Amino acid sequence: MSTQSVVSQPAPATCLIADLRNFTANLNAAPSDGAGVNEFCYFLGEFYEACLDCIDLSIPPTLRAQPPVSVSSTGDGVLALFFGPWHAPTAFLAAVLMNAALGEHCERYNRGDRHRGPDVDFGVGVESGNVFTIRAGHSFDTHIGHCVNVAARTEAVTKTLHDARTLFADDVVETVCRELFGRGFHDLRAKEAAESTDDDARLAIHDQLTELNRKLCVVYMSRHVLGGVHAPLHLYRLSRQSTRPGTPRFEDLLRRLTRDDEDHLAEIRHALQASQPAR
Repeated sequence: MSTQSVVSQPAPATCLIADLRNFTANLNAAPSDGAGVNEFCYFLGEFYEACLDCIDLSIPPTLRAQPPVSVSSTGDGVLALFFGPWHAPTAFLAAVLMNAALGEHCERYNRGDRHRGPDVDFGVGVESGNVFTIRAGHSFDTHIGHCVNVAARTEAVTKTLHDARTLFADDVVETVCRELFGRGFHDLRAKEAAESTDDDARLAIHDQLTELNRKLCVVYMSRHVLGGVHAPLHLYRLSRQSTRPGTPRFEDLLRRLTRDDEDHLAEIRHALQASQPAR
């Protein structure tokens, strides 16, 4: 009997892709245990758990019973699609949590006795846009959209840049900026590029762009040419220095991302503190 597929109407969403570095080399280097299980698979399971914990924690407590997110495995990573009216800030928060938790998780493994191959690391790419959901049968769903492609390509760029484990593409940053601060980068860039804008005005606009970067705790990288994407995109790196617990602008960002939900904010702070490296 043939199975009829169903394609949904496009829906706004944000795609987050997290990928484990040096998976194959470590899988090949790890021994098998007494049950015949490759020991690196245990770490991969822990990596999945850490990703899922961050995704769950990013979702407001009132929505966790039916979370507006779809999560699937990419083999050595995770693909998460966030839906609903707050999809971009929620995915942004999940990326912030992953940057801390996965960093600590990988570094602890690299220092431990189980470590056999090259150091493990990770990359995260995030982008917003419209997606189609294709459902075939009762248990097969896939999501298609420009943001999925861009998130994957953005994550791949983290392999080539220093200190850039987590990268955000243009549309997710624009969406989050408008949600949190009521303005974005696109209008400022259009004013900056206008022929009628003089040099003093351009400098003032540049200062406003820099201030938005600071509020989001990101560093603007460049317009980057991504494979399979028709036009260069602005990319932003999550700033490790700016996302330390207790930093005033990071605290302000967390308040905005959690919409001043004190219980949610307390959970986030606790998780971030637990992810800090031991001294």
